[in-house]
Amino acid sequence: DSDMAARERAKRLMDAATAYGALAVGSLNLTEHQLAAYVHGGGDVSDIEPIRDLFQTEVYQVAAHLGLPESVLLRPPRAPIRVECVTADLAIFVATLWEPEEAMAKAAELGFDPDSVIQVAARLEQAALKRKAPRVLNAYRPW
Repeated sequence: DSDMAARERAKRLMDAATAYGALAVGSLNLTEHQLAAYVHGGGDVSDIEPIRDLFQTEVYQVAAHLGLPESVLLRPPRAPIRVECVTADLAIFVATLWEPEEAMAKAAELGFDPDSVIQVAARLEQAALKRKAPRVLNAYRPW
């Protein structure tokens, strides 16, 4: 199961970081985070997230600027995103700035396929609970 494999990788990464007195560096970007394209206890486990505020398209731009090989630059977005990362980035961007109808109008104005934007918007809505911090039950303590 891929979820179990992701959690096992994260566990080994954290164990190695502890053994070497190092920080575990995460690789989640803003597109993946907003669409919840990660496994709890897997891709979201790290000490530092250097690219968390970059859209996936921006990550590719930074990679190109740094001279990374084409095998990295041409790698498609992770499977759970299921649409072009440019469309995902746009949908996330407009969803944070405008109401749904305005966002759809803006996406159409920019020439994006409305069905793709609707698909990403639905994914954003579905992912909202996963992105929130877990609820904590506070026990009453009289002392």
